Amino acid sequence: MIRALACALVLVACGGEVEPAPTDPVPPPRRSAAQDQALRRMALDVAEAQVCPLLLDRFLPLPEDGVVRARDALPVVEGRLWVSACQATRRGDALGLHLEGRGWQRVERSAAGPLGSSFTVRGVVRFDARLDVEGEIDLGYDPASRRASLVLTPRTAPRARVTPIGAVPVSPDGGWSGLIGGIGGLLGASPASRAREVLEARAAITVERELARGATFQLDLCTGQLHGTLGALADGEAVPPPPWDEADTRFRENLRVRLRDGAFDLAGPFESPLAIDVEVEEGEGVNVAVLCGPEGALHASAYFSSGDARYPDSPHRAGSFRRGRVGRLEVDGCPRAHVYFDPVDPRRVTTFRYRVRDDAEIEPLARCR
Repeated sequence: MIRALACALVLVACGGEVEPAPTDPVPPPRRSAAQDQALRRMALDVAEAQVCPLLLDRFLPLPEDGVVRARDALPVVEGRLWVSACQATRRGDALGLHLEGRGWQRVERSAAGPLGSSFTVRGVVRFDARLDVEGEIDLGYDPASRRASLVLTPRTAPRARVTPIGAVPVSPDGGWSGLIGGIGGLLGASPASRAREVLEARAAITVERELARGATFQLDLCTGQLHGTLGALADGEAVPPPPWDEADTRFRENLRVRLRDGAFDLAGPFESPLAIDVEVEEGEGVNVAVLCGPEGALHASAYFSSGDARYPDSPHRAGSFRRGRVGRLEVDGCPRAHVYFDPVDPRRVTTFRYRVRDDAEIEPLARCR
């Protein structure tokens, strides 16, 4: 369950509509174990020790930009945050978490320029990010579904800083905006500089607002499957179903991804053996490559340095999956495997779902019928 807590804490950067971040803590929902101070302290002790080892060096999913999500739906992934620094600190009856990392996300935002002009950022943006959140951790249990819950409720307003790396894909919105863009440097307000300021401000506000909702993580005692979602849920409320919603198959990762404007996706690391299920839902198809050991980190580092996204030269395993059927890629003999995805046709929007299966024998934690 601590792994679900770690992963969901950062499934927020740059996603969702822009609103002012809440200044007051979110009221905690009713939970069956909330009054047991010993259990809450136990959860804090475990989280303080285990969250950062599970977060460091992982590529964590980021949701699509500018989309208002329904409470009962998981977001579509359009970016990643690669965590490079983490610090978890017990602060009385709360847990403080500081994260740093680099990432990328597909963005589409418009902003006002000088003299009544306007500009649009459309494309994949690389960035540095720093996140700070402090919250209470509570436990809950729903006997009907046999799901145990761990709930994080922020008690102070989260803080975030997001800084773009390299060039920002910005263009004037035509007509007068194009003319002003051409002389923007002379006015001290070029489209690129204005776009960078807007991205930094809006991304920080969005991250803070999303984190302020808290998060819920549920463990199914019958299957051993972990589930997580943003938002502090009460006892009896279930997290949204994942893209591959099959009760008899457990997973390590289960996401829907959209690629456009030259974007790629990189997940992991995972310990092998593993099996990856892929189904293309939109677009021509998706190419999949498995990178072993340090190759995934080296590939990502090259992308952050150059901004050039390219298919890996010598993957450990590879496959190409076309729309209309479910495919599987099985991997063995690959310590710390990373999974790379890019579209067969980069000119088309490509949406797919994938699942990294967990085929270990299921050992129920409760007597289930």
